[in-house]
Amino acid sequence: MRTTPFIDVLRAAFNAGSRAYDTTDTASLAMFTLAINARVREAWEHAEWPEWTQIEARAFADEYDDDLTYGLGDIVYDPTGNLYYTSLQAANHNNALTEAAWWANNPLTELVIPYAQTGKTVIGGRVWGVYTANPRQGKFKRMAWTLTPTGVEVKPVGRRVLDAYYPLNMASYLAAPGFVYLEYGLPRPVFSATHWDHEASYEAGDVVFYEGAESDPDGDFTLEGECYQYNGANWTLVGFPLILRDYVVNSAGADYCLLNGQETKAEALMQKAEWKLNDEYIRQLGGTNKQIRFAGVY
Repeated sequence: MRTTPFIDVLRAAFNAGSRAYDTTDTASLAMFTLAINARVREAWEHAEWPEWTQIEARAFADEYDDDLTYGLGDIVYDPTGNLYYTSLQAANHNNALTEAAWWANNPLTELVIPYAQTGKTVIGGRVWGVYTANPRQGKFKRMAWTLTPTGVEVKPVGRRVLDAYYPLNMASYLAAPGFVYLEYGLPRPVFSATHWDHEASYEAGDVVFYEGAESDPDGDFTLEGECYQYNGANWTLVGFPLILRDYVVNSAGADYCLLNGQETKAEALMQKAEWKLNDEYIRQLGGTNKQIRFAGVY
């Protein structure tokens, strides 16, 4: 994903709202950052943006790892045999999947892709489709799916597709796919107005704003005026999506103007913001052979 400095977006949003960033107060900084986050979320999930839409092969359980210890009832995936197994005992460590005393073949009765899987990107954005094969590389069929509290549940899509791609009985169908191809959006970036404090304690997932007033002994903060997210060990830069810059600058500025009773200016800024977003849609279409899908339109 192409990115642009967050500080540039923040300054431009202040300018759009007729505010001076250099003389701002903490409350105004927080308010603009809140508006920026809201507008990023709105645009991020509004369409199937190619820059943060991924297609990956996904199984319905984590792959077996002989370095891990499994508990009774844990389910693993064997990519070599394209099969699933259930642990028959607790403290199941370094036992081959072929050992009948420890593992039993599991013909899954539910096909659910967990939102978080070991070694995979968290499914934190909008899901756009589930397919029998990679839609970017050849022939494929769409599969029915629905979101559940635990993951993306994949369902049969009609007898014609089953007859063409899988055995004719449901039990064999459930065991046969092994994995599917999932098309989904990456988790959206989140920005913060909370200034980093070297004396504060942070947890994984926390986001801070680094203005450069304090030195960073670990060297994680390389750019001033940027947001960084803590992963439990160090801080990583949160990039601002370049293609959303103009939309967010104008729409966040419109939000500020509306709060301050400047309805006419807010309306003008929103018209400009929507034009910028529509223009970016057209640019994105230039390198694809399909139309961008919008949320709620299938």
